[in-house]
Amino acid sequence: MSAWMRLLFLLILMVSGCPVGPDDDDTTADDDDATTDDDELADDDDSGDDDDSGDDDDSAGIGDWQPLRDAIDASAIADFTVLIGTSAGTAFVHEKGASQSTTIYAIASASKWLTSATALALVEDGVLALDDTPQDHLSWWASDAGDPRSTITVEQLLSFTSGFDGAIDGVPCVEDGQSTLDACAREIHDSLHVYAPGSTFVYGPAHMQVVAAMASASTGERWNRLFRQQIANDLGMAALAGFALPSLDNPRAAGGGTASAEDYAAFLTALSSGTLLSAASLERMAADHTPEGVVLAEVPDAATDGRSWHYALGCWRECAGDTYTAACDEPGVLSSPGAFGFYPWWDQGRGFWGVVATQLVVAGGGAEVTVPLGQEWAELAAVALGP
Repeated sequence: MSAWMRLLFLLILMVSGCPVGPDDDDTTADDDDATTDDDELADDDDSGDDDDSGDDDDSAGIGDWQPLRDAIDASAIADFTVLIGTSAGTAFVHEKGASQSTTIYAIASASKWLTSATALALVEDGVLALDDTPQDHLSWWASDAGDPRSTITVEQLLSFTSGFDGAIDGVPCVEDGQSTLDACAREIHDSLHVYAPGSTFVYGPAHMQVVAAMASASTGERWNRLFRQQIANDLGMAALAGFALPSLDNPRAAGGGTASAEDYAAFLTALSSGTLLSAASLERMAADHTPEGVVLAEVPDAATDGRSWHYALGCWRECAGDTYTAACDEPGVLSSPGAFGFYPWWDQGRGFWGVVATQLVVAGGGAEVTVPLGQEWAELAAVALGP
């Protein structure tokens, strides 16, 4: 079963009310009392604001949110949740159909932003460095100075410019739940390196799988547990928020995450308030890592359909129009839309963020539906939030 079919199966489980997400192996305390484990998760009251009921009172006292509510209700999407907030927390919640702010979704490529943040947190802890090469952590990795694979850095892996090929469905091992991160990274190392590191952007799962394998090898921890320790636990994310697709032993670091709108809102609040990562890490995350001169070999439709987006570290730098201009280099919108329509963004320039949480299995991908809607709704949110 492919990874995408597994995600579709996950959707069926969620609709039927069955539990999904990381299993008890990563939600049980270790004997090491110094390690924060998944059983220290906060209750629902700790993972969001008091405004998560979806009532009109959620946005009282801030501005006129009715135009946004009307626009959301006019959408043909039956089930989804929209959250809008700032560095102070969630300011607006609107739930439609069966979706709630706590509904767990397979977030596909929205996982990339979470993986990037986890890696940067590990950099701050000294486990990784942005200029580390894979052989610094994986003893079997090519180390000959004449082998271009020996020059790949963590920063290039997080920006998808490491030289590995393999588009979204072009890396079979990331779909193999019976494999491991280390074994998958070996397959990527052996068969997928095509371009000179730093020269070419390929939007695919190979790069982040290697980063996750490096971190796991250095710490002895699964990628899901590292995410829980570095990000999720402190933010009070739900127990099912994490990386377990297709398996805990070989999670798809670039697309196997699960989270709710409320979980991602906690992430964006912490990110925008500067409490999750240092200013230096945020600056590196947001910087343009695919400037002029980098060949964009594989780019998803959501970033090119009437748009000209560039890539940062695990997230897009949105830019309106067909040409990336100098104005797009100003602090703007960072985002990480997923194939099933889960669409988180942070408007750095205007100081607010948003999450569209849904599960769409449609031709062309759900992001093709939710990105234009989210951009439209962001403009209405900006008016409601005021200057």
